[in-house]
Amino acid sequence: QTAADIRSMGERYGLNSGEIDVVCQAAQVIEDRLHSAADEFVPIHCDLSQSNILLTECGLAPIDFSLFGLGHPMHDLGILIGNVSTLAQRKAIAEGYEQAGGRIDLPLLDAGMTLGLLEAMVFHADVWPKEDWFAPRLPRWVNEMLRPLADGKPLLDENMYLINLK
Repeated sequence: QTAADIRSMGERYGLNSGEIDVVCQAAQVIEDRLHSAADEFVPIHCDLSQSNILLTECGLAPIDFSLFGLGHPMHDLGILIGNVSTLAQRKAIAEGYEQAGGRIDLPLLDAGMTLGLLEAMVFHADVWPKEDWFAPRLPRWVNEMLRPLADGKPLLDENMYLINLK
């Protein structure tokens, strides 16, 4: 997305100019981190949330590959970790990823998790602003994820604890 696209989306969501600047800065951090790791890109799901994973007799099976493409594995992991609500769930996901041979890169995981949030905001731009939960949640996203990332601060520690929760 260009800065103009991000500004337009921010205005649509009712962000003030300072918050829009934070979103633009966070997007730049995400771009820089992913660009520096472009040689690690592999095919990824790009929407790996609980609603896109089935439990079968053979184990877990991802579904809905409509956003499938090349990306960093921390994007998929970040989306999944960003869509669970408890520390125990985040730890279990991270442990399972590592047991399967994956290596967690925390700065890229922060970028992937935040990119997942921004993507969801774009995908749901016509619906979310009308929902009652959205107005109080948006400033939390800015203060707990976007601003810290823009400032170069970590979002998750090695134990998958969300550092900036208010």
